[in-house]
Amino acid sequence: MEFEFTRRLGPNLEADFIREPIVAVDLIGSTGEVEKTHALIDSGANDCVFNMRHARSLGINLHECQIKNTVGIEGKPMSVYFTELEIEILGLGKMFLPVGFKENLPIGGLLGQVSFFDQFNVHFKRTENIFEITEAKKVVWNGK
Repeated sequence: MEFEFTRRLGPNLEADFIREPIVAVDLIGSTGEVEKTHALIDSGANDCVFNMRHARSLGINLHECQIKNTVGIEGKPMSVYFTELEIEILGLGKMFLPVGFKENLPIGGLLGQVSFFDQFNVHFKRTENIFEITEAKKVVWNGK
């Protein structure tokens, strides 16, 4: 499935724009409630992580989540609350993934290496202003 890059004002807030691989995502709660958001496809992120406000909206009990202490790109320690969650990436369908929730994430979510890139291949075609997501073939490494 092909998607267009999302264009937004660059970090210096002047006239330059940046393009980002962002997709629409529905987070689906245990009783079927849906929280709509957008997620950046981030090959530099280890995990799929969403803003904590989505966990609150879905009524996720954080006391039942696994807490993972990690360090982000800024080098600061942070706590991320993980649970198994059904998500739908519009155009790709529904799936269950381990999803983390973090306070003050400056975007709706990140789709990272573990889970997302394990299931999908992403091909960036920046000169065409598109990126393509296809289902990954399972590869066996060293007989495992």
